[in-house]
Amino acid sequence: MSKATSFLILRAVTSAPRSESLNIGIVAWTELGKPHVMLDRSPSRLRALHPNLARIDLEGWSKRLCEELCQINGVENQIALLPHMVQPFRVDEVPGVAVNEGADFLSEVESLFERLVMSLPVTIKLAPKKKQSKLHTEIRSWLRSAKLYSSRTEDLSRRRVVSNYPIDPSTDLYVDFALKNGKIHVIETLDLRGISQVTSAVRGDAAIKSITLAEAEDMKEIGKRIALVHASDHAIAQPAVRLIDRYADEVWHMDSANDRQTFARFVSDALHVDQLEL
Repeated sequence: MSKATSFLILRAVTSAPRSESLNIGIVAWTELGKPHVMLDRSPSRLRALHPNLARIDLEGWSKRLCEELCQINGVENQIALLPHMVQPFRVDEVPGVAVNEGADFLSEVESLFERLVMSLPVTIKLAPKKKQSKLHTEIRSWLRSAKLYSSRTEDLSRRRVVSNYPIDPSTDLYVDFALKNGKIHVIETLDLRGISQVTSAVRGDAAIKSITLAEAEDMKEIGKRIALVHASDHAIAQPAVRLIDRYADEVWHMDSANDRQTFARFVSDALHVDQLEL
C-alpha cells in the first residue's frame, strides 16, 4: 500500500555576500502528524560552512525542536511556525512529499536523509600511496590470506578491510587501512625496523601519519584510531612513536606477540569472523 511522507529540509546558510548553503537535516511527519527530526551532526561539514556551527550541540537542539513541535496542535501550524523555531538554521517554505510502497516511516525518512542530506559517496578511484612499508605489506598479505582485504572503498560495508581510505582527499590524506563495525576504525602503520636513528625522513613519515589520525577525529562515525608500530629498538624509535601516539586511540607493537593477537582479535570481532592468528 502506498504511503506519503511529508518532509522539510533543514539548511545551514551563511549570510550575504557568501550565501553558501548546506543541507543538514530533515523534519518529517508520520501519517498521524507526529514530527521526527534527523540531523547530520558531522562537525567537519558544519565547520567547512562556518566554524561557529560546529560548536552547536545539535543532538540536544534536535531533541528540543521535536519536543517543541509536539506541543503545537496540527501539522499545518507546526510547518507555519517552524521557520521561527530553527534558528540559526533555515527550512524550506513548501513541504516535499515522498510516496513509498510498503516501507515503514523511519526507513523512508532514513532513505530521504541519505539521498538529500548525507555527503555524496566518493566515486573517483583512489590512487595508491607512492611508498608502502614492509609492515603495510605484511598486514595486507595477512588480510588477503584471510580473505578480508579489499582495495575498493565501497567494500568497507561488505566486511572487508580496505586500504588507502580517504580522510581528506583534497589534502591527500589517506589512512593505510580502514574497517567498519557500526563505526569506521582507521589504521596507520609505522615500520621502524632497522633504523639506527630517527632521521628527518622517519620523523616526517611519523608526523604525516599523526596528522592523518588527528584529522580522522572529525570523520563521521569515527571509531578507533589505531597505530600499528614495528620497531627493532624501542629506545631509538621512541621519538617517532611519541608523534603517532599523541593522536592514536590504540598503539599496538607488532614485535609483541600479545599486541599482535590483540590486533587480530580486534579485526576478528569487528568483522564477525572466527578468531584470526597473526
